[in-house]
Amino acid sequence: MKDLSTNSEAVTFKAGGIIFVQGAPSKYLYLVKSGEVRLVKKKGQKLNVVELCCKRDILNEVSVLTNKPNELTAIAKIDTELILIEQKDILEVIQKAPAWISDIFTTLCDRLKSTQ
Repeated sequence: MKDLSTNSEAVTFKAGGIIFVQGAPSKYLYLVKSGEVRLVKKKGQKLNVVELCCKRDILNEVSVLTNKPNELTAIAKIDTELILIEQKDILEVIQKAPAWISDIFTTLCDRLKSTQ
């Protein structure tokens, strides 16, 4: 199995920095190494905070696994360091796993999307 840690990159965002934007294509899964990230969803002209993420939280998993545009916008609340893992690397690992693993991810993503 491919070691994702060798294909990841650490990136720092200053407080207020936009990490990804709702509606944009997904390219990375993000792991919060340090700091805090607000996940917000735009409804009309209003931004609603959906979740506050901190160390060891994962961001953008649904969009990366379903190959759909970002459903949320991520904004660094404070200076934040993230580990970026490319979508293609994650999908490569999943494709090598037994088929039922992919089915589990699909089911989990569908359930997560229905709660947002």
